[in-house]
Amino acid sequence: MEGKINGKRQRGRKRKSWLGNMEETTTRRINECCEVALNREEWRRTIASNLWQETEQRETSLLKLSLVLVVVVVVVVVVVVVVVVVVVVAVAAAAVVVV
Repeated sequence: MEGKINGKRQRGRKRKSWLGNMEETTTRRINECCEVALNREEWRRTIASNLWQETEQRETSLLKLSLVLVVVVVVVVVVVVVVVVVVVVAVAAAAVVVV
């Protein structure tokens, strides 16, 4: 374990340390994590509960993103239909004027 984090961070964002990630993931200070880690079962429960919460948050975010995507697709389809109807009406009106 080298303590490196894969991927790129956004421009202007500070690097995250491994210790910072541990504190963020477990919502505990490092000294508390060390104490909890002495008891293997408690450490496993801590990590498992935090991973479960992160998974739920990720699933909720994906669901919201999916809903937004569906709404955008529906809006685009409605706009295309309206544009087609307007063009058809304009062509029909032009044909009536010519006749």
